[in-house]
Amino acid sequence: MYVYLASVLTVLLVASPAKPCPLTSPCFCNEMTGVISCSHRNLTEIPHITPSDTVYTRLILNGNLLTQIPSDAFAGLHVSQIQVRQNPQLTLVRSGAFRSLPDLQDLILDKNGIVTIETEAFTDLPQLRRLWLSGNSIKSLDNATFVNLPSLVDLSLDKNAITRIENEAVVNSSNVQRFDVSNNSLTSLDHRVICGWEGLHILNLSHNPLECDCSLSWVQVWRQGHVIGSNVRREVVGTCRDGDSGGEAGLYVHVFRDCQVIAHFGVCDGDTDSAVIQPVG
Repeated sequence: MYVYLASVLTVLLVASPAKPCPLTSPCFCNEMTGVISCSHRNLTEIPHITPSDTVYTRLILNGNLLTQIPSDAFAGLHVSQIQVRQNPQLTLVRSGAFRSLPDLQDLILDKNGIVTIETEAFTDLPQLRRLWLSGNSIKSLDNATFVNLPSLVDLSLDKNAITRIENEAVVNSSNVQRFDVSNNSLTSLDHRVICGWEGLHILNLSHNPLECDCSLSWVQVWRQGHVIGSNVRREVVGTCRDGDSGGEAGLYVHVFRDCQVIAHFGVCDGDTDSAVIQPVG
């Protein structure tokens, strides 16, 4: 009996070989943990990916010599988390670099040298919850940089060199709860950037050279509300520079004089501003 069972087991093992790793050497797959490791391999480009139905837990591409992430770099890969960290020569993320990855939940791209992110670099990622781009050298975010990310709750862009964020940089991604643009070079932030983000409750604008003018007065109106459908209060972190006194003041305590503020952050209209902020007089 035991000999028979052993024979059956041997046949099953032979008939069910390990699935090939979807990324070629020098990457390797750990079948036990579901991790694909490509770290510290002196890679100058992302290895070829063979489409696979297997869902992996993580793809790690840390500490390499990548210079860009091309379009459809990860096409055909089913993975919950992608890490591309500590690639100092990585300066460019192409349009469609992260596109149509149905299982992706966490995308960690911090501590690289990213300067430019093309339009629609991040698009059609239905399960993506966390997107971290901290500690790069990003200068600006154009319209439609982030598109169709319905599950996104945490967008971190801190510790960059951002001077401008277009009003529709984030499109069809209204469930963001935490937006961190601290430690950048922003002098202002238009209310339309976050318009429609009904769940947003942490807005971190700290360590930016913000100007205390009417273009920022919407922040106080936004902070006074609650997250829609809950008792969670909104929180804003940051200071602005008063042009008259030259001093710094907290965004939530500064008195914005002679400003007319009409704000409805739940509804955004492409033709008509949902918040009108302008000097009175």
